[in-house]
Amino acid sequence: MTDSLKTLQKLAQNLYDKKGLNIIAIDVRNISTMTDFFLFVDGLASTHLLALRDVVEKTLQEIGWNSPRVDGQKGDNWVVLDCLNIIVHLFDPKTRDFYRVEEVWKDGKIVPLELT
Repeated sequence: MTDSLKTLQKLAQNLYDKKGLNIIAIDVRNISTMTDFFLFVDGLASTHLLALRDVVEKTLQEIGWNSPRVDGQKGDNWVVLDCLNIIVHLFDPKTRDFYRVEEVWKDGKIVPLELT
């Protein structure tokens, strides 16, 4: 398992532990040079999205990865964290349903996540 895949799994588990919903990971290594994986997660409100953002930043810090570039602040309904090999999208469900960003990457492979 690659470092990126291990990190993806750890991020997904930590986001799940913080009540992240509808978690989907897509492997885009064969179709994009931008990143290796996308991780899509729903949060229930803007404060929940900020808490999930903090989880991503803390998880990366714990494993020694650089801090991600973040787009999205308090009150936003979509936060993007660019972690280079992994790009994390945190949405409220209505915004995710409206933009359907993961459909852009439908040619990628869904990564089976082991969330307990």
